[in-house]
Amino acid sequence: MYINKLIVGPLATNCYIVANETTNYCAVIDPGDDYEKIMYEIDSKGYIISQIIITHSHIDHIGAVDALKSASSAKVIVSENDGAVFNSSNFTLASMLGNLAPVTKPDILVKDGDTLSICGYEAQIISTPGHTPGSICIYFKNEGVLFSGDTLFYESIGRTDFPGGSYQSISNSIKNKLFNLPDNTKVYPGHNSETTILHEKESNFSEAQN
Repeated sequence: MYINKLIVGPLATNCYIVANETTNYCAVIDPGDDYEKIMYEIDSKGYIISQIIITHSHIDHIGAVDALKSASSAKVIVSENDGAVFNSSNFTLASMLGNLAPVTKPDILVKDGDTLSICGYEAQIISTPGHTPGSICIYFKNEGVLFSGDTLFYESIGRTDFPGGSYQSISNSIKNKLFNLPDNTKVYPGHNSETTILHEKESNFSEAQN
């Protein structure tokens, strides 16, 4: 599995290109902005976008969805809960930042426990409400990789003061789901640096462990 992190947009969102270098198919996780930057990386590798995966429907994670969808035949994958508000300027915070919400409609709505084939790799959807009601993480068990969106960061957690946010929910998501993953799981968050489940168990969010 090839993973390339691009930092996009004014809020420095981590957009990930996940590729299978045997088939040249790739998925884009959280294309928040900078369509040209994302496409340059994909085109320079000769990749074909098969999926656009959204960890949650905030504008800094979905700002380039329309352009990517128009340029490809990729399927847009969103959680059931966030799919209902994917095109809302208020819920996506687009209006707050002076932007427009995407017009693209999600192609596939997922829920907790669903498994997907992403570029030939098996991934499990983990529902982690708290930052938004429909926040999800994407777990590749065989590769030991978790894309955590804005649920779990390096020594931090996602904000819960936006519409639909809940501190109790994000606490439960981390304690009861993410912290049950293997300690050596590599965590790729929606902002800032990579980490591991073990490091976060030892260093972050002690309330979630009580």
